[in-house]
Amino acid sequence: MKDYEIHIDEDLDAKSKQMLNDYWLIQDGIFLNKVAGIIKMHGIKQGELNTLLEKHAHCEINHGNCCECDKEMKDKIFLRSDFNYTFKSKVNNCSECREEFRRKNEKEWKEHQNRQEEKRKEKLAFFDEVVNEKKWLELPKNELNILYKLIENKTMNKIFANVFNGNRGDKSMWRYVYKFESLGFFNAIRNGIWVDKLEFDERINEAIKNLFLNKADSDKDREPSTALDELRFSLARKEYKQTINHPDYSGAFTLQRDVIFRAKEKYIYSGWIQTDGSINLRFTPVSNLQSSNVIQENIKNEPQLVGEIVKNMFNEIRNDTRELPTYEEAFGILDSNSDEDEDKDDENWDEDEDWDVPF
Repeated sequence: MKDYEIHIDEDLDAKSKQMLNDYWLIQDGIFLNKVAGIIKMHGIKQGELNTLLEKHAHCEINHGNCCECDKEMKDKIFLRSDFNYTFKSKVNNCSECREEFRRKNEKEWKEHQNRQEEKRKEKLAFFDEVVNEKKWLELPKNELNILYKLIENKTMNKIFANVFNGNRGDKSMWRYVYKFESLGFFNAIRNGIWVDKLEFDERINEAIKNLFLNKADSDKDREPSTALDELRFSLARKEYKQTINHPDYSGAFTLQRDVIFRAKEKYIYSGWIQTDGSINLRFTPVSNLQSSNVIQENIKNEPQLVGEIVKNMFNEIRNDTRELPTYEEAFGILDSNSDEDEDKDDENWDEDEDWDVPF
């Protein structure tokens, strides 16, 4: 059972003894007098009190007998601030046995470190065999992916977060780690039973990374182009126009895939009038003629602007049907400023109204 005893030198004067008794006066583990009160009561300075405590008094705490050598264990303290901590501390071994235990543990730890270093050297030698035989190529695809993720994340914190998905106790993932270690892909540095670090060989890392990079490039090269170089859409005929300025054909269309028109490449256009009066348009590169149904004679020698294409197509359709106005009759008013005042007098004119644009 723990106990304590206050020791004060007998050869001190009565005043000094009283000060030290007041300082160490304790009841139920609580000191009864405050230091400031003792200094004020006896008319001394803090430094004088500290000198008396250091040289002429101390508290001796008895912790009982040592569990190893059965020696009585005692601690000396000279300040009240150390009393509660020391008295409440659980002490099972004396200082001599604790020191011996520390030296023994230190020796065992060094021996363990030496064994780990020997294993590490063996693993490093094993890396050469793995590199020469390219053993990673023998892994199933899913295991190779996991190994690649381990290499990419490197540190255990990142591995637990990104490979184990936050579950450090995932036994299925640990089985892969142990397997890869046994195959020599990396060396697991342990602290007891815990894996503190994965030590990778850069040659293996680079080989596996390049394997994945080359595969990604190969897959990219094999991907078919999803973009089109031909545009098709329909011009819907307006049955009722709000004003004379609105176009006869307008509407909107959505491209399901990208369409690429290349600079300086020659394109041909085609148009078909449907039974409902709408016109189907198609713009095709000349280089695609062999796969196109467009007649060769309809191709112009030089590329044309889209506006010219629509204008010529519109007039050609009119020449065939004689049912449509000419381009100038249909759209000329959009290009003319001379009739501006006359147009504004039209009772249906709405200056703020948006036009429907077919393109």
